Amino acid sequence: MLHLVSACSETTIIALHDQPERRLKREVVVGGQRIVLDFEVGLWGVLGDICMRERISIHKLCADVARSKAPEASLATAIRIFALAYARALAQQVQYPVKPPASSAMSGVVLAYRRPG
Repeated sequence: MLHLVSACSETTIIALHDQPERRLKREVVVGGQRIVLDFEVGLWGVLGDICMRERISIHKLCADVARSKAPEASLATAIRIFALAYARALAQQVQYPVKPPASSAMSGVVLAYRRPG
């Protein structure tokens, strides 16, 4: 059983084994254009947590990623890579006992989110 503790919300735990194939399509607005993104439920949860932590909308997050991605990269791929890089950077800053308490594993953790431009 694999669980990912959200990098952004102390109370959010996403069970990756629960319906891993379940996907959601959502519209985001990037550069004035509506774009439909199709991600797994867990990834949408992580993106929502990042947005809450950084106090930005999902539209702003996607626009920032779109501006900073390589021209040949798809937006969906760039967003996935961003989410993984964000979680990895946060995980490298967290030092906790072998078995962290669920309610305090992420307390006091600060990660700078660099917005392009």
